[in-house]
Amino acid sequence: MTYSILQGDCLAVLKTLPDNSVDSVVTDPPYLIDFMGKSWDSTTIDPAFGHYIAGIVDGEGCFRVHKAHGATSTTYTCEFNIKLRDDDSLILHKIQQAMGVGRLHACAGEGNSKPQLKFVVTKIEDCKKVRRFFENFPLRAKKQKDFVHWCKHLDLWAAHTYGADKTALRESYEEMKDVRSYENTKAPMNPAAFFHYLWAKEVLRVLKPGGYLLSFAGTRTYHRMVQGIEDGGFEIRDCIMWCYGQGFPKSLNIGKETGLPEHEGWGTALKPAVEPIVVARKPLSESTVAKNVLKWGTGGLNVDGCRVETADVVTNHSRSSVSAVSKGKYGDSSAQGTHQTDGQALGRFPANLILDEEAASALDEQSGISAARFFYCAKSSKSDRGEGNVHPTCKPTSLMAYLCKLITPPGGLVLDPFAGSGSTGVGAIREGFRFVCIEREAEYTAIAETRLAGIA
Repeated sequence: MTYSILQGDCLAVLKTLPDNSVDSVVTDPPYLIDFMGKSWDSTTIDPAFGHYIAGIVDGEGCFRVHKAHGATSTTYTCEFNIKLRDDDSLILHKIQQAMGVGRLHACAGEGNSKPQLKFVVTKIEDCKKVRRFFENFPLRAKKQKDFVHWCKHLDLWAAHTYGADKTALRESYEEMKDVRSYENTKAPMNPAAFFHYLWAKEVLRVLKPGGYLLSFAGTRTYHRMVQGIEDGGFEIRDCIMWCYGQGFPKSLNIGKETGLPEHEGWGTALKPAVEPIVVARKPLSESTVAKNVLKWGTGGLNVDGCRVETADVVTNHSRSSVSAVSKGKYGDSSAQGTHQTDGQALGRFPANLILDEEAASALDEQSGISAARFFYCAKSSKSDRGEGNVHPTCKPTSLMAYLCKLITPPGGLVLDPFAGSGSTGVGAIREGFRFVCIEREAEYTAIAETRLAGIA
C-alpha cells in the first residue's frame, strides 16, 4: 500500500493538505506532562506555545502608538501590551520569558474586577523583537490589521532622526489612535487545551465529513485534549480505555522524605494502568449517517470487522430476530437493534475497553468473567518496535491496526499528524489502508521510514 511521511511541524504541514481528503485519523499526540524531559512533551514547546501566545494576543493584546508631549517636542512611539487578571500572572510570565523582552507591572482592575497584571513592551529594539515573534507566529484574528499598521509605524520610528520632520509619524499616529485594547474579551484557553485545539481544527478541515479521530492521551491531561478537540469542531462520541498491567509507579515515598513512622505507606501517585483514547467525529455534511456514508464513505464504525472472536455461546440481546440480522458494515443501530448477528459467528460486539495479558488475567481471576470478550493487546515488545527504535512511547502495531480498522472504510486514507516512529502506519498498511503521516523530529522520521519501507 502507498504511504507518505512528511517531516515538519504538523501545524504547518497540515495546512498543505487539501480539504476533506482523509478518511480517518489515528494519532498519539504529546501528553504535555514533560515526559522524560522531552521538549516535544512540554506545554511551552515551539511552535505550539508561540501559536498559543498569538491566540492570546488576538483576544487580549494591544498594539498602539503612544503620543507623548515632551518639554520641547512630541514623540510618537510604539507600544505593545497584554493585560490579564492577576491570577493569570503565570501566563504573562511565560510570555515574557518566551519573547525575552518587556516588563510586568500591577494595575487596578476596572469596577469590581480583580487586580490585573500588564505586560508592556516600549523600547524600540524590544518592539522589533515583538515584530519578529509575530512574523514567526502570525496573528489570525482581529489584531492582525492592528499589527500591520503598528509595524509600519515601527519602521517610521526606527528611521526617524532627531530634529527631523514628524509629519509621517503624526499621520501614522492618527491612523492608529483608535486602536482598541480588547481588554474585556474571553479569558485565554489553557495552554495544553490550546495546543490540541490548534492541530484539531486543521485535522477537522482535512478529514472527510463523518470521519473519525482516535487520539491517545495521558490520564492527567486527557480533559485538556478533549476540550481542545471539541473546541476545534469535533463531536465527542466515546472514550476507549486501553488497560495494561505493566505500568511502573512513580510515587514519592512520603515516609522516607519526612523520616516519621506515621507517614510510612503514604505516597503521591497511583500505578499507571490505563491510557484513554478519545473517539471523536467530524460533523456529518448530510442529514443522516446513511446519506453521509453514500456521499463520503465515512460516518460509521466497522463493527463486524472488529468483533472479538469467541467460542462462548453469546445471548442475542436484540428485540426480534429481524432486528438481529446485520444490515452490513454501515448499519443504523436504531433500525437494527443492537446489530447482533445470528449465531455470533463473527464474534462479540467490539467494546470501548482494550486489555493487555496481565489486565485480562486479573479480570479473569477477580471477577470470574472471561476477558476474552474484549480485544486483547499487549504493550509494544522489542520485536514489534523493530531494531533501533528508540522512541519512548511507541504503541503496539496490533493495537494501531485494530484502531485503524475500526474507523477507516476499505482502502481509505489514514492520517497520523504525530507519527513518532510510525506504529500507526505499520498497522494501517497491514490492514490494507493508505497512509500519510507527519513527524517533526528527524530522528523519529528516519525510524518511521525504515519501518514502513519494510512492510509496504
